[in-house]
Order: sequence, then structure tokens, then C-alpha cells
Amino acid sequence: MILRAQVGHTPQDSPYRDVSTSARLSVYGGWYVAAKDEAGVMPKSGPLTGVRLDVHVGGPADLAIRIARVGSKRNVIDPTRSQGDRLVDVQNVNLGFADIGLSFNLTGGKSWHNFMPTVNGGVGMVSDFKGRDAGGFQHGSTFAVAYGLGIRYLPLHSRLALRGDLGSYLYSIQYPTTYYTIGGDGTSVLSGSVNRSQWRNNWTMSFGAAYRLYK
Repeated sequence: MILRAQVGHTPQDSPYRDVSTSARLSVYGGWYVAAKDEAGVMPKSGPLTGVRLDVHVGGPADLAIRIARVGSKRNVIDPTRSQGDRLVDVQNVNLGFADIGLSFNLTGGKSWHNFMPTVNGGVGMVSDFKGRDAGGFQHGSTFAVAYGLGIRYLPLHSRLALRGDLGSYLYSIQYPTTYYTIGGDGTSVLSGSVNRSQWRNNWTMSFGAAYRLYK
């Protein structure tokens, strides 16, 4: 009698499945977690919605293009007023994000038990579509670096998939010089030890559905 040991899985029993390289269009929603700023004038945390297009470019890599919106609010302050009287308005703000980058599938061209973890990075822009406010501060449009982790669930024999993502938009802000001017009450919005220009990480958590555009 000859005994042979079987190593690994038979194809039908393997936890790995080949994944289509078709382009995918996703819609998603979640929450934007705004970084705190010393002056308290940046857009605050709020609901996030967006669309995403993934196009396979070779190996485990996809080109990812995203457009997203955050519904937020921000404080408008008058730095010439006394400390307890500086808040003059609370504005509704629509933050817009657009970025392009690469997404890498950590399991290559296969899923594991129908799951596929990813890492991604890219560059883009963020804007509040507004000019300078009454206190001299302007968020405006600025360069942003985007990065994060994700996971996709791909049911067998379906063009639909689910995805969840944890990411960040890293971009800079700049305070006006008026925030450092001493007012009539002997205080200023910011002390001289606070840098005018700062980079801030703004986190995002999202969930959505993806549709494979062709088989």
C-alpha cells in the first residue's frame, strides 16, 4: 500500500478565489472626524458621502478615483473683540474632496473567504468653496494627501460587493496674523507659540457598496 499526503486544499475547497479585474463603481457614506485646531475655526466633524471608481492597472494594484462631500459647520470669530465675545457666527459648510491614487489588494488577485483587504494612498484637493471670513480666516482650496485601509466582501457569483474603509485626509491650514494681535482686553486668539501654518489629520470611516461594471 502506498500512502500519499495531501498538502493544501483542492481547488473547490480552497479559501482563496480568483477576483475579476473589472472596473468597479462604488457609493459610500460614513463620518468625517475633523482634527481639532487651537482657534476653533476649522470645519467640524460631520456626515460623509461619496463615489469611487476603481480601475485595475496591473498586479495587485488598482487606480482609485474618489469624490466626496462632508456636511459640516464652522465658527466665525472676530479677533478684535474681547475673549468672551469673539464668536460672531456659525456657518454651514460643504467640504468637497477629490483625490486619485493607488489601492493595493493585500491578497493579490484573489479573495480570502470572500474578503479582500486593501491599503491605499493618493493625492488630491479639499475645498470649502468659500472666501475669507469676517475675521480674516480662509479655509479655501488646498492640497491634500489621502491614505487608509479597507476591506471588501465579494459574494460568489455576484457583481455587487460590500466595502468598509478607514482613512485620512492630511492637509494644511494657515491662521491669519490678526489671530496673534493683542486685543483691548489684553488677550489674543492664539499665543505666539502656535504656528501659523499647520498640517492636520482628518479621519474618515465609511461603508458602501461596489458594482462590477462588466463580467
